[in-house]
Amino acid sequence: LLQTWAVLESLVTSKQVISIGLSNADISHLDQILNDDNTSIPPAVNQVEVHPYLSQKEMVEWCKSKNIVVTGYSPLGTGGKRKGGNVLEEGRKEKRRKCVGGGEEREKEE
Repeated sequence: LLQTWAVLESLVTSKQVISIGLSNADISHLDQILNDDNTSIPPAVNQVEVHPYLSQKEMVEWCKSKNIVVTGYSPLGTGGKRKGGNVLEEGRKEKRRKCVGGGEEREKEE
């Protein structure tokens, strides 16, 4: 990891890229880079799976505290099903819900 990071840093130093980051790095990997004596450029971004069913709150907060931007892949989930379907299907259903007398909810007929 540290050898690869050194090569990425050289790309920044030689102005071939503006910033560098990681994908799927956990806190221990990021900490290893940040605490290495030979590292001079911290990660700008960490791309991880983040969506309503996998918020990764600890990772997001830790990265925020270190000024590392978290970019999420699969922001709508990985296509897996929940009880009511996938995220898109649940969103469509929620959009169609209509409140009727007494606060009771039911599906709006199309």
